[in-house]
Amino acid sequence: MKTFFTLLFLIHTIQGEILYDTDFDTFPAGPNNWSGNDNWISNDTISGAQTIDGNGLPSLLNTATLGFAQPTSQFTFVALDLDYDHIASEKPIVEINTLIGIEDSTNDQRSPFQIPAEAYSGAETKQIKGT
Repeated sequence: MKTFFTLLFLIHTIQGEILYDTDFDTFPAGPNNWSGNDNWISNDTISGAQTIDGNGLPSLLNTATLGFAQPTSQFTFVALDLDYDHIASEKPIVEINTLIGIEDSTNDQRSPFQIPAEAYSGAETKQIKGT
């Protein structure tokens, strides 16, 4: 029982901080508008493969999409550098909360995807892969 109360005490003393938060509502709707806003970058800024959709889901305002238009290369990415050192901050656990919807390809072929989470050198890199 003492262990249980100690754990409850520790849970209240652990503090987190929000590193980044967006619902894309401040981004202008349209093709190629995910990259270039709020420090987001992409290797494809001309094809419309990355876009901000103002009408994707009625319950949400703007949504960000990747891959609904034909990209200019086989590997297309959108990324945000948070410039955060979890070791220096002495907060070694980083939690990512996101809402991701994956829609099957419309060309009768499977489109492979991956969502990598990179760690500092020496640490294992985790990723989600699918087709």
